[in-house]
Amino acid sequence: MTKSLLFSIAVLLCAFSYGQKYSFVTYSTEQGLPQSQVTAIAQDNNGYLWVGTLGGLAKFNGNKFVTFSTDDGLLNHRITTLAFFDNTLWVGHDGGISFIKNNEVGTSTFVGTGNDRSRNVSKIIKFNNKILICSRGGLFEQRGDELIKIPVGDERQEFIRSAYGYEGKLYLATKAGIIVSSDLKKFELYEELGEESFSDVTGQGDKIVFSSFSQGVFIKNMTTSFTRYFTPEELKYSIYGCYYDPAGNLWMSSLEGVVKIGVDEKLEFYNDSNGLPVNMIGCVFHDDAQNVWIGSLGKGIFRFPSAEFRYFDQTTGLPSDLYITGLQDKFGDYYLGTFDKGIVKKSRTGEITTLNINESTIWASVEDVDGKHWFGTGRSLVSLDPITGSLTEQTSEENDQIPGFKITALFKVSKNAMYVGGNGGAAFYENGEITLLGGEDVEIGTIRDFELLGETLFCVSNLGMFKYENGNFELIPGSEMVAYSIEKDENGILWLGSEEGLYKYVDGTIKRVELFDDPGSNFVAFMNLKDGQLFIGTNNGLFVVSNLYKSKPDIERFGIGDGIIDLETNLNSGFFDQKGDFWFGTASGLVCYHLQRNFTRAPKPRPKVNMTSILLNYEAFDYSKYSDELSETGMPNSLDLPYSKNNLIFEFDGVSLVHQKRLSYQFMLEGLREEWSLPTENNTIAFTSLPAGEYVLHVRAVDIDGRVSEEEVFPFVINQAYYNTWWFITLCILVIVAIFILIFRFRIKRLGEINEREKLEYKSRLLSLEQKSMNASMNRHFIFNSLNSIQYFINTQDRFSANKYLTNFAQLIRKNLDSATSEGNMVSLGEELERLELYLSLESMRFKDKFDYTIETNGIDIELVPIPPMMMQPFIENSIIHGILPNEEKKGLITIDIRKGKEHLEICIEDNGIGINHSLSKKTQSTGDHRSQGMEITSKRIELIQIISDSEISLEGPEEIVDENRLINGTRVLIKIPLKDLEI
Repeated sequence: MTKSLLFSIAVLLCAFSYGQKYSFVTYSTEQGLPQSQVTAIAQDNNGYLWVGTLGGLAKFNGNKFVTFSTDDGLLNHRITTLAFFDNTLWVGHDGGISFIKNNEVGTSTFVGTGNDRSRNVSKIIKFNNKILICSRGGLFEQRGDELIKIPVGDERQEFIRSAYGYEGKLYLATKAGIIVSSDLKKFELYEELGEESFSDVTGQGDKIVFSSFSQGVFIKNMTTSFTRYFTPEELKYSIYGCYYDPAGNLWMSSLEGVVKIGVDEKLEFYNDSNGLPVNMIGCVFHDDAQNVWIGSLGKGIFRFPSAEFRYFDQTTGLPSDLYITGLQDKFGDYYLGTFDKGIVKKSRTGEITTLNINESTIWASVEDVDGKHWFGTGRSLVSLDPITGSLTEQTSEENDQIPGFKITALFKVSKNAMYVGGNGGAAFYENGEITLLGGEDVEIGTIRDFELLGETLFCVSNLGMFKYENGNFELIPGSEMVAYSIEKDENGILWLGSEEGLYKYVDGTIKRVELFDDPGSNFVAFMNLKDGQLFIGTNNGLFVVSNLYKSKPDIERFGIGDGIIDLETNLNSGFFDQKGDFWFGTASGLVCYHLQRNFTRAPKPRPKVNMTSILLNYEAFDYSKYSDELSETGMPNSLDLPYSKNNLIFEFDGVSLVHQKRLSYQFMLEGLREEWSLPTENNTIAFTSLPAGEYVLHVRAVDIDGRVSEEEVFPFVINQAYYNTWWFITLCILVIVAIFILIFRFRIKRLGEINEREKLEYKSRLLSLEQKSMNASMNRHFIFNSLNSIQYFINTQDRFSANKYLTNFAQLIRKNLDSATSEGNMVSLGEELERLELYLSLESMRFKDKFDYTIETNGIDIELVPIPPMMMQPFIENSIIHGILPNEEKKGLITIDIRKGKEHLEICIEDNGIGINHSLSKKTQSTGDHRSQGMEITSKRIELIQIISDSEISLEGPEEIVDENRLINGTRVLIKIPLKDLEI
């Protein structure tokens, strides 16, 4: 009898120990895996998980598999091992290896005798800068596209299953023991471990693990030489492979499940009894976020998030999968309220029983009020004596103080008091008495939860949140919604969970706190507060909200990827047990969140984003044509594009092995838009007709929990069109300037030629005028009269006068002829005055006692002043002939005054004759020729000189000199020659 009882207890304890399950996430052919027999798993630098199967190779980003086959260049479809190093994925096959780098696939095959197809590759490692390939046909080195054999030993020693390098030594796990070499020439048996058949060798730090099929596992500390031996009896399974995770835990695969040896050397076993989908395991791998991946031989790969979440369902011995409420009492017994099986008791010994009541749906539970456990059902209020096991049911028909036939909320106030809520309102229970709250006409709906804030009672229902004061219920404004739970934090803030989201009640105001932006995350099914944290069940998993005092609290979400069996949680199903673990119901079973256990949970990694392709003007192109350098993945590090290549499409791929669902992307293009775009699930970014400029594209991925990846940064340049470049614009300007200069020069040349012709014409005319001027000064009357005067002096025997007159006349003739040939048609003022002296002396001898003359130079250096020749003589001649000679009443006076002004040389010629107007009125034919030729020739000469030399010589007069009595006192002529033209 006693033995039978002990045996039963042992069976129950065993059932309890293995009655819990872990939520392994499965990926198989239905999700895109090419084949269900997984032999190897590896991860590259971009975060992709590579899965080798006996039907092909797959790359996994957390959401979909991209398959590689012989069509892509693989040696064959049978993958036996994977390794990633030197930015290359190394793939072992039956018969050789493949290697993938920069999206290019190469292969190498065995060289030597024997059946190449039977030489399945078991391990690929890098040792002493050589790529070594282990196979059951021996050890090989990769050299180009061939695998060259390295002799190891006899046939059994060349049956190599694994290899590991440590401190310059290579350890080979073979069919005949561990073989060691340091130079790949001499191989020796590791005699300490004998000649057993070893399945694997691996290591971490100073530890090396040697696993065998039948002799257990040896963990040798190479520093202390201490060996920890795990016997086959301890391990229970035959070990086929070993893998160290980053935390130092050793995971071992077998055909009977997975064995884990923790850092504390504690053994844990995972098989189909605790959730592993299948026991035949081919490999175990940890990704860079410490997620455990298990490759099976028949059901794909499984991800084991952590041991924090475990679940219980009908496969673990429980009668139902739908749990709505629960509690653990002080004796350690669990009482679970289900939706379809009533109350389930799971005792501290592991025994599972169903309590017999008249209703199968249990909505609420509370522990130890009046020494009893209380349950609200779909038709009654039930009390349970945990010691005797007796049950008592009360209905509203039996007791009209019970708030309805459906009891949905129980809230403990003290050891003898609680609030009761149902579809008929609320009631207060104390010391066996229950009393309805509020009047009968108060409609507050179906109560789901209670909370006390000071002495004030708050409750939530399908009509909103109510406050109970002074015997009446009052609806809180702004809370009109279907609410299921209410909690009070340490700051006195009430938190309200509803179908429309999470709210907090602060200072009489309802404020919403958004969990995530999807509807499922904001359907709050339950809410429990512990240690300043809110545990919130939603239709999108479990949320833990901390730092509640912040305006935006910290939010962490747990879902399928974290080990929860189902995202949909059940109404008001959360409770804490005596150990502090959190229990809650889901649509697929009861989940236990082990809060107080010292588990190493994989940190939730940030997603990654990788550029996969670029299209230029909607077409693929050779990246190297526009980039100087390509990255390890074969993508360009930058692009330098011509102006016509300004339509770009970037394609990206987000990698999140745990939270790839609903991964979204944001981008920002420096140079065009300096702010992030709105998140979108589209992983293609298109830019059309980009203007020329320098750009930097920033792309990032955001997962469902709001974690943001590191930015993918890609610079590129779109060059200006040649017609917009500075050199082209400069060239055009230079060409235009050159054309303008040519036209200008041509025009100048033409104008110069025209001006030259005009100048020649003007010079010719000037010469003609000068000739005329000379002729005028040497006119026939003057010569005839001069000769007559000479004849007169000769006839009168006045030889002195005759000689003097003749000499002066000859000098004047010579001076006039010299002036006609002067350089530049300019003579010195001294020469001109000398010629005028000769002329005036002749005329004064000829017209004796008729006039006097004076010449004043006012200190001017007359030899240095150049002036046009014969400029003054015509005016002096006019003064003599037309002004002085006609006036017989007085002796004439001619004054020539030459002064240097500020800007001009001024030559003033005055006479005291009859005046210009009176002279014109008395004009005769003989004298008219003299005046007209002199004035006209001189005026034209001045005009031509101005045109030819750009000189500003001016002539003022002749004009009459009038005194203050308006009497005519003679004639004045003023010639102004600019000093700048005289170079003085």
